[in-house]
Amino acid sequence: MTVKKKALNRFLGLVIGLFVLMNIVAFFHAYRFTHFSEQGIEKTRNPRELGLATKIKVLLLGIDNPKPVNHEQPARPFETVHLQSSKRIECWHIKVDSSKGTVIIFHGFSGNKARMLDKSEVFNQLGYSTFLVDFIGTGGSEGNETTIGYKEAQDVKVCLDYVRQTNEKTSCFWNFDGRGSHFKSLRSISDQPGQCHYRMPFWIDVSDNLRTI
Repeated sequence: MTVKKKALNRFLGLVIGLFVLMNIVAFFHAYRFTHFSEQGIEKTRNPRELGLATKIKVLLLGIDNPKPVNHEQPARPFETVHLQSSKRIECWHIKVDSSKGTVIIFHGFSGNKARMLDKSEVFNQLGYSTFLVDFIGTGGSEGNETTIGYKEAQDVKVCLDYVRQTNEKTSCFWNFDGRGSHFKSLRSISDQPGQCHYRMPFWIDVSDNLRTI
């Protein structure tokens, strides 16, 4: 074998090796991003706070992201509701007297319904009942995975169907997550009078807007 062929083989071997290594690293990162870690594992801190060895570990294997836990419950009377989606999901139904309708509230990535209680309180004070949802893999719902909106779309439809069956008044649909893929579940749902759908990737003061609904 000539020197040129040996050099070429070594180069090709290096390229293939790097390609395989990059795919292995990508696999670990994708898995860690879509699967929450077991309880008791600390969430990976800010990179500036990590030592060199930990930074290398995170770079190669991805972050540790424990399953979000609800550390708080509603201050108002509420009902815990379990619905069957792709897995069993847990929801809180907070009802107010003379309700104008029900606002369904969904959290964002790596969140849970307890983190939405401040938003829920705003709607409650404005006269709306609220229905807070833990997506699959978070809070009180089953599993430890997230599909970044794919299976969560089924959670959205299951919750909307439940609220429709239990509340004859207006159902307002609010989403505090930038994952618009959740809304693919609404494509097959025809709008009805008195029903409104909103997408809110960022929280803003909605008091003035709601007074017009």
